[in-house]
Amino acid sequence: MYPSSGHKFGGEMFNMNLFAKELTAVEIATMAARGFCADIPEDLRKSRVIKWGEILKLTRSGTVTDFIDPQCAEAAVLKVGELLSQLDEVESGATATQRNLQSAVSEKNSLELSQNLTQAELLKVQGLFNSTQEDLEEVKRELNETKSALVDTQSELEDAQSELEDTQSELRNVTEYKCPINKGNVTKWDIFYSPIYYKKPFTRRLYQQLRTTWDSVSSKI
Repeated sequence: MYPSSGHKFGGEMFNMNLFAKELTAVEIATMAARGFCADIPEDLRKSRVIKWGEILKLTRSGTVTDFIDPQCAEAAVLKVGELLSQLDEVESGATATQRNLQSAVSEKNSLELSQNLTQAELLKVQGLFNSTQEDLEEVKRELNETKSALVDTQSELEDAQSELEDTQSELRNVTEYKCPINKGNVTKWDIFYSPIYYKKPFTRRLYQQLRTTWDSVSSKI
């Protein structure tokens, strides 16, 4: 007897469920085919308004004897075995997953360490590159200065060569008729009687030209 309802029940009851809808013939046939001890199909569980498991938990009065059909007990044992096997598989999978996770964490730490080392090496290489770039810029600057100085020197050399050729040409034109000295008494000072020096201001340019060609003058006169 269930005191809460005030109704008495006499007889046997097993796996009674009350559904919120009228079951179709196909649904009833499916449950019958599954067997007396089978669970309610998954698609019908949401339609139950009274469940057998809830009935078993209610307070009882009078003489009530729990009875488990041997076939259902055997099916329950098999189901428990299946659940335990599935649990073992889940635990095994969880253990493997844990190992994989630890391996992944270790690999991640190794990669982070390697990345940090690589980053440090990149910074070092970048520093060397910047230093080399600065050195290269300095070498380019010095090379440009050297080129500029070389151009200036080349220009001065060409001017000196031109002046030397002019002087040598003038010296070739110098004869004893153009010089107011006696033949046989010619000295290196007679170069001042040449047109390039005679009655001309003795400038620094003429002085440098004279130093360059003095030996040549001495050999020619």
